[in-house]
Amino acid sequence: MFCIDNTNIFIIIKVIANIRELMKQKSPRLTGYHQNKNAVRPEDVKTNAVIQLRCRSRDKEKWQDIATAKGLSLSAWIIEILNNADN
Repeated sequence: MFCIDNTNIFIIIKVIANIRELMKQKSPRLTGYHQNKNAVRPEDVKTNAVIQLRCRSRDKEKWQDIATAKGLSLSAWIIEILNNADN
């Protein structure tokens, strides 16, 4: 059984005060630590459009493996392939 005396009340008050203090401090995630890095890129480098496509999962897996082998993300690999399509 938990008995509340002056010592326990003091401890509870200190814990509540510490929790309130911690809640005032914003975590890096909430303060923009992981900000939109696209916003700081030069205009000619920023990506500002989206392409969506439906494909078979086995094709996507194959493309992902190729991109990973080249050290690229799937998106970067697709962009590289499409930009070099006219060469």
